Amino acid sequence: MSLFGFLGQSSGHMPLFNDVCMYHKIDKKSRLLLNNIAQKFSPDNPVKIFLDRNYLQKAIADPDFANFVDQINEYITNWFDK
Repeated sequence: MSLFGFLGQSSGHMPLFNDVCMYHKIDKKSRLLLNNIAQKFSPDNPVKIFLDRNYLQKAIADPDFANFVDQINEYITNWFDK
């Protein structure tokens, strides 16, 4: 069962990733961004981007995410600097 029980019985990390996104009230567009970051920097366990700021900092330095630097910095501030 997923962490918050929203998705029922399942295996793998994506249900947990989706549950954490729901917990943080992350909209669909932002969820896609976070999923892209997770797939690039933590494909074995996408949930790690919520636990370790280094994954988001890698995204800031990556040209593929250059248009999203402000948004990624906001995640870092909200999740790790408070």
